[in-house]
Amino acid sequence: MSTYFAVKGQKIQGLSPEPTNLTLGQIWYNTSSQGIRLNTVIGPNAWATGNNMSVARKRAGGCGTQTAAVSFGGEGPSGNYITATEKYNGTWTTSGSMSLGRNSLGSCGVETSALAFGGTAPGDGTSDATEKFGGSTWTTNPSSMTYGRWLLKGAGTQTAAVAFGGENAGSGPTVFYGYTENFNGSVWTNGGNMNQPRYNSGGAGTQTSALVFGGTNNQPTFPDFAGTFTEQYNGSTWTTSPATLASSPYGRSDIGAAGASNTAVLAFGGSPSSNTVESFNGTAWTITTALNNSVGRRGMSGAGTQTAALGFGGYTSTSPSGSTDTEIWFGSQSPGVATLAVL
Repeated sequence: MSTYFAVKGQKIQGLSPEPTNLTLGQIWYNTSSQGIRLNTVIGPNAWATGNNMSVARKRAGGCGTQTAAVSFGGEGPSGNYITATEKYNGTWTTSGSMSLGRNSLGSCGVETSALAFGGTAPGDGTSDATEKFGGSTWTTNPSSMTYGRWLLKGAGTQTAAVAFGGENAGSGPTVFYGYTENFNGSVWTNGGNMNQPRYNSGGAGTQTSALVFGGTNNQPTFPDFAGTFTEQYNGSTWTTSPATLASSPYGRSDIGAAGASNTAVLAFGGSPSSNTVESFNGTAWTITTALNNSVGRRGMSGAGTQTAALGFGGYTSTSPSGSTDTEIWFGSQSPGVATLAVL
């Protein structure tokens, strides 16, 4: 068998961190991730493997863009409540910790201006706390949410956010929330309720153009009571879309998502264990290229848009304690870096 040196007349460089000012076709060995990396053209509609996070986590907060994202909180391998924050620019680096460790929280914003709200926290049950991230440190917002809840979703920015869905935590009867709250950077105010109360759904968009889909609801369907329902929010009112998730007659819950509006969203992974990916154009859901992880992942976090997304963390049936994996979505043909092999 021939070698790279025999064909090209040179050895593969060992580099860390990732090089900048790449040229098409450049190949190198990342000495940190121990992967052979190639700068190539990826897509359309393809997933590439990204660098791993430092901390394995599931149901964490996540937001930003495909090339500038942030991951925070979540549940760790021992069931611990994570405070750690990591920022992504092609590789993950550790940043300032949250004040309150929590998982299954709502999140939105960008890498340098993120918002975390709700979730479940130690000694606090269902949390109503809100924290702001300024790019390096977290500060607690004086105004709490009206309804403390976990397994909720969020969309928008740090100064114009929307939180929706979720459920209570504790020993009492389970309550599925259809509540919506809008945040103006200082205080939360009530918005219009969802038509279908649900928790552990997918969600994306902005405060005035949000989308909620799937999740767990009070309909006696199998499996996992996961819904196919899709609703669109305009800043005050939810409207049920005739479109339903296409992957299963029962839909999915625990879904990762990315999208800039309620007419352009990417949904990936979910429960039952799925590597299915679907794209929404405002009218219908269409199944597209599956995640690289063939086992299927749920509880993933997402960042970016329908055509340039990032999916990270989550868990699988074979790795239930949490994942450090990152996948990069190229909805259109783009230059990108792919891992050819891990040695």
